[in-house]
Amino acid sequence: MGEIFFVLKISVVTLVLVFLMQIKLGDDTLENRALFALRDSALAGELQQIGTGGWKELRKTIARLGKSLSSSFGGKEDRLSVFGFGRSEAYKEEQERKREARRAVDRATDALEESAEPAE
Repeated sequence: MGEIFFVLKISVVTLVLVFLMQIKLGDDTLENRALFALRDSALAGELQQIGTGGWKELRKTIARLGKSLSSSFGGKEDRLSVFGFGRSEAYKEEQERKREARRAVDRATDALEESAEPAE
């Protein structure tokens, strides 16, 4: 019985809070003012920077792990050579050009991200 009373009490408190947040002061409701205060706070900016930095590090770590696993277990060329198959030179050159293009894009992206970071 106590659980039902708790749920009803919390529901009433929630409804009262929702109704109070709809009170208009000037052009904005209390809800909008609270939202803008949270969004524009210094803490929100710091959390955004932490999240951005964490995401960059995660991407780099995953890339390093992928390269490490690829070198440990061999690439497609090693698997093909087991069966006596091989790739043509034209295919190998095309794949190398694609890898170089991807590396250039990655370098440019990293440079843009670094230049967009605010100086401390």
